[in-house]
Amino acid sequence: MNDKNWNLLMDKAKKNLNSHSVSDYMECGSYSCAIMTDKGNVYSGINIESSLQGISAEKAAISNMLSNGETKITKLLVMNELEECILPIDDTYLYLMELGIDLDSISVLLKNEEVKMIELVPDWVGTFRIVRQ
Repeated sequence: MNDKNWNLLMDKAKKNLNSHSVSDYMECGSYSCAIMTDKGNVYSGINIESSLQGISAEKAAISNMLSNGETKITKLLVMNELEECILPIDDTYLYLMELGIDLDSISVLLKNEEVKMIELVPDWVGTFRIVRQ
């Protein structure tokens, strides 16, 4: 990919990949997410898997963004341990819609190809689309 912003996000996601056990009940870091906001800031997160409840890398990155007072995502990528850019998990789409984020305005990197997030929305999410007045 020859886009400096995507390269920045890929570097951030790669840096955060570090799959390891935290305890007998928790593992983390097998997936990483990096997002860019409309202000050009980059936020990231890793997945956390536990016996009771986990958190996706996407939600961790979004939480980091929200903690810093931002709400508008322009680019998002999710990277696995093989350093491949993969699809966000299914509930990410609904989560973003509930936050009021327009999926048409977010670009996602998949296998070095940029696509609009709205193109990736699973059929089941379509029934939950929020109608804006």
